[in-house]
Amino acid sequence: MGRVSETEEERRLRKEEKKRARQQEEERLGRGGSASSDSVATAVAEEAEHAGARAMESHAAGKAGKGDRKERRSGGRAEEHGAEERFRYGDERADEEDRAMDSTKVAKDALALDRYDFSDITKRALLSKGISSLFDIQAATYETICAGTDVIGRARTGSGKTLAFVLPTVESIVKNNWSDGRRRGRLPLVIVLAPTRELALQVFRDFEFIAGAHGLSAACLYGGTPFGPQCQQLREGVDVIVGTPGRVIDHLERETLRISAVKFVVLDEADEMLSMGFQQDVEKILENATAEHQTLLFSATVPKWVKDLTHKYLQPGARTIDTVGEDKNRTNSDIEHNVIPCPPMARGDTLGDLVKVHAGTYGKSLVFCDTKRDANELAEHEKLVALGCAVLHGDIPQATRDATLDKYRSGKVRCLIATDVAARGLDIEGVDLVVQTHPPLNYETYIHRSGRTGRAGKKGVCVTFYSQREQSAIRVIEHKTGIKFKRAGPPQPKDIMRGVGEDAVKSMDNVHEENIDMFREAAQKIIKERGAEDALSAALACITGYTSHIKSRSLLSCFEGNTAMILTSHQGFDNVRSALGVLRRFFSAGFAGSVRGPVMLKDGSGIVFDLGEQYVKEVRDKADTLPTGLEVKVLESIPDLMENEMDIRDAEAQLRERKSFQRGKWGDKKGSGGGYGGQGGYGNGGSGGGKRNYSEHRGGSNGFQNNYQNKRTKF
Repeated sequence: MGRVSETEEERRLRKEEKKRARQQEEERLGRGGSASSDSVATAVAEEAEHAGARAMESHAAGKAGKGDRKERRSGGRAEEHGAEERFRYGDERADEEDRAMDSTKVAKDALALDRYDFSDITKRALLSKGISSLFDIQAATYETICAGTDVIGRARTGSGKTLAFVLPTVESIVKNNWSDGRRRGRLPLVIVLAPTRELALQVFRDFEFIAGAHGLSAACLYGGTPFGPQCQQLREGVDVIVGTPGRVIDHLERETLRISAVKFVVLDEADEMLSMGFQQDVEKILENATAEHQTLLFSATVPKWVKDLTHKYLQPGARTIDTVGEDKNRTNSDIEHNVIPCPPMARGDTLGDLVKVHAGTYGKSLVFCDTKRDANELAEHEKLVALGCAVLHGDIPQATRDATLDKYRSGKVRCLIATDVAARGLDIEGVDLVVQTHPPLNYETYIHRSGRTGRAGKKGVCVTFYSQREQSAIRVIEHKTGIKFKRAGPPQPKDIMRGVGEDAVKSMDNVHEENIDMFREAAQKIIKERGAEDALSAALACITGYTSHIKSRSLLSCFEGNTAMILTSHQGFDNVRSALGVLRRFFSAGFAGSVRGPVMLKDGSGIVFDLGEQYVKEVRDKADTLPTGLEVKVLESIPDLMENEMDIRDAEAQLRERKSFQRGKWGDKKGSGGGYGGQGGYGNGGSGGGKRNYSEHRGGSNGFQNNYQNKRTKF
């Protein structure tokens, strides 16, 4: 199906018609100038009732600007390889370009389903899932997509981007009667590309739910599964294709898939396509979509490659709809962002405690590791084994990965340890806690990782571990995303006991009444001998497995057997040395020798430091002997500290050095067949030649060990 040619007179009339329509729209919205980047904040409510009529009238006219697309495709090829490397490690200029995008905020009264021209079938389907209103990105894009305009949609993670393209594409197919029903061999009308198999399956389920209600069929194409069943589906005929770029390319090359009749091409998580090495595949697929179609790009961030893609493949009147806008915080506002300075050797224990406090037995936790090796090693930690953690990464067979995800969704697995390649774009309901064992090397990755929690209006917590050498990454992420990280410490024994105690109380609801009667006599005897509170406290300790002494873990360093302390004076201290002198004067030599990592308070009133657990009693014993105005006590929360303030330029320079180091580790081994075929390579070839290699990189914490243990204060 080729493009329809038009005469000069038709072209002139079309342009005049579009110009008049644009002027009328500007007058109605009370604004002047071009509206190439859509901001529909105040217009959504009054326009919702007329969306269907305008969609039907303007669909054909909205396509007319695509005739010049092929001419633009020939340009911009020279930057492809450079762009891949640039965005694999993050584009430092992306955030500046993002600021140029207009912001779209939709009034709450305009979000109700009744304000939109959804078919009755779609309304019933949404209401059956408890969906009675739209999210901002869904409301802001619906009319524009139905009107036949190409769209670049930018929204925070967890804000409903998937339904933002599922709803208008399905509604357009139904209202325009584009589908041939159940005719065997019919060609797909929609093709959606997703960076990972897991995300492709999630999008497929949404299409299966909405499109299936209308009698439309969908197929999901991804690697790691046999070609036969997929080919059979395509021979039968489908309306919607959802797939990963690699498998879609395979079908195109085998000629088992034709996309010459598609009406919509959708790139979901478009920014992640490049970071996984799919640039050439995506552009090849776009070039195969020869029919007149709409192109829709949805993403949490819009880096330069996505912008380049819009110039080459989207119609000139394409609109950018941005629900993030000028808000400095680019992450989901429902997420609490914490950082914990934690050495690698303490991360397993600290992680286990975090899961118990923030998610517990009945919540869900998602842990991100940089490498498959790190994920495997962490999953073998005794605390995480006891929690029943599961692992997800690229070396695990697809059938096992699917089964693991199903268990995680259903709650049979409560803690999932995964790599980026396996967990990008996952939309799992009810994730309470996200933990990153290292700060990522670019801020886009942080946004995607943290966005697995706090979804659909629910609250969530994201914790990032870091070592001294990774402080630059934390500083750059803060600067790029607008997040203000809260420095936190590892969970303390009282926090852990509170968390596991609440879970134990919940589990009591599952005890059968007859079993309660069987223990009643023993309970009455214990209460009589020990008292109700002591008896119940001991029982809870037994139920939760905490019968022996629980060692404390420092709030400052995460080291077990250390306690974080704070020394304050109403007169203040000039420096750390003068504060340490006070400790030497009033406490024992053993106490002074046990002090580690002193840091000045920001207001100069004192210091915080680590102390061996055995010396905490000495602090309590001598509390009354200290001079008036001088106080030493256990630190309960981390105050503002006078830590080294890192200039953003210095932080970016350090981060570039880390990226170069990692790039050297991942790219040293070049494949003889071309491209990068070693660990972390994304080239076509490698030592085996010929096959695409999207293997995960190996980086991790080697060389970034926190040297805190080797630092002792000398007196």
